Amino acid sequence: MNNQLLEKMATTALYTYGVQKQTFQALSELGELVAVLARLRQGTRQDVFADDVREEIADVFIVLYQLRETFGRDAVDAMIEYKLERLQQRIVHWRQQLNL
Repeated sequence: MNNQLLEKMATTALYTYGVQKQTFQALSELGELVAVLARLRQGTRQDVFADDVREEIADVFIVLYQLRETFGRDAVDAMIEYKLERLQQRIVHWRQQLNL
């Protein structure tokens, strides 16, 4: 994956289509991912849906980069770091409870 291209295209899409349109696009892409994951969870032919899930993850990833640009790259990155540290602490705590 080319992060430079991803960031460039995220910025270009925002300037081309506008923040409001791309925010609604993000909602649409997130909804499509939710829908395909719900179908996958139903357990019907998981192999058929794997490519659908990958495609929707890619779409969501792209629009999340656009939202990251919209709401401040540094602020979002700082929040991601905070959330990752919190997740790490929760995993350690969980493993301690299970004696792993």
